[in-house]
Amino acid sequence: MRLAAGTFTVLAGIPFVNTGTIIAVDGATTITGQSLFDNQGLIDLQDGATGDVLTIDSDFAGSGDSTLAVDFSGTAADMLVIDGAASGSTAVDAVFVGGGLINLHGVVVVDTVSTAANAFLLGAVTGGSPPVDVSLVQEGSDFFLVSTPNASLF
Repeated sequence: MRLAAGTFTVLAGIPFVNTGTIIAVDGATTITGQSLFDNQGLIDLQDGATGDVLTIDSDFAGSGDSTLAVDFSGTAADMLVIDGAASGSTAVDAVFVGGGLINLHGVVVVDTVSTAANAFLLGAVTGGSPPVDVSLVQEGSDFFLVSTPNASLF
């Protein structure tokens, strides 16, 4: 399902289950109305540029093949905002789209109200093969892509 920028309202008060692919690459999009967003599929924010934001207006649970696909650079990234608690397990697949290599503080890719430890884990990192090591770091309830120099730079 491809979402345009704006708000997509689902049936109120029941869980919304994604077992396929949700594409949100047109800027800022919100999914609202559900009691829980149960992600078992792909949330795709990748379009070759950073800056896409998908807001989930409920708690979020990742299970099965739950994956978040984002674009990132050394200074910016696509972002999933969860206006609730995050739980379960979701892989974050990231494509480096250029624009700075090293960012020891990271760029935020998941912003939650609260989160279980390891609710998001680093999946595949592709694009341009920069000479850096990329990790996904949890700070409080948020997750950041951090890039540090690897041995090939020295």
